[in-house]
Amino acid sequence: MSIGCIIVAYKKNIKFLQKRINNIYADVDNFYIINNSESNYLKIRNKKINIINLDVNLGIAAAQNLALLQAYKNKNEYILFSDQDTIFPKEFIKKILNFYTSVNKKYQNVFAVAPNLYDRNKKVLSGFVKRFFIFRITIYQNKNKFKNINESKITEAMSSGMFINLKILKKIGYLNEDYFLDWVDFDLCWRALKKGYTILGSGDIIASHFLGSRSIKIFNKSFHIHPPLRSYYIVRNGVNMSLYSKDINIFWRLNIFFNTLRYAFGYIFFMRPFKKVFRFVFLGFIHGSFNVLGKINYE
Repeated sequence: MSIGCIIVAYKKNIKFLQKRINNIYADVDNFYIINNSESNYLKIRNKKINIINLDVNLGIAAAQNLALLQAYKNKNEYILFSDQDTIFPKEFIKKILNFYTSVNKKYQNVFAVAPNLYDRNKKVLSGFVKRFFIFRITIYQNKNKFKNINESKITEAMSSGMFINLKILKKIGYLNEDYFLDWVDFDLCWRALKKGYTILGSGDIIASHFLGSRSIKIFNKSFHIHPPLRSYYIVRNGVNMSLYSKDINIFWRLNIFFNTLRYAFGYIFFMRPFKKVFRFVFLGFIHGSFNVLGKINYE
């Protein structure tokens, strides 16, 4: 059983990244660290850790695809995706592999499984998303409420912590590089579902993760705050998927469109500097509507 782990790094040093993989180092056969930084060269002498310095930010999808090519060459059977700020507990690999093996016996067509991510900004469990018609619900946020339920079919998962079957990935296709940054993981999940594969979340397996640069409370509800440029990709790709995606039904597309509008208004009213955020949100809406994708040149 050969397992690889992909970490996309941006402006982080090697010591920081090594600390992130210490708990899972012994249980992973190959690490692929893709350095998306323009001027932050990474180097390490370790046969187990493969570093690819890009010298340019190609986006998360392109970086992960480069790592996936290396994983296939090394004959890895499974891949664990990770962000640079995700912390996995000890025994995580054994638990997630056992979970995959058990649910795959039950469902036989499992593409991916995911842990319940603990959001270190909000200090809550993120839970998982399930979609029904136009409705989007979140489960497993309250661990006590779901303490007797270990597994659930889900419609999407964040890439960090997602554990995928590489043989099935070949049938689904690589990550969509046109999106560059946000919604890439959800798009992969939805393409898998369309082809008849299953994605499951485990309420018992926890990993720690930062979502957004910080969070604020609005009417007693937490709202993630991102750097201004992220608002562009979130809005653009959300609008684009809701208008053009052929992998999700009309009900999901409507839900994504209205949620993206909610994000857009939230960013405009609560993120600063106002002019910069408004410009990125406006451009994101226009570009998404007219199918203008890829990396934005914002200089």
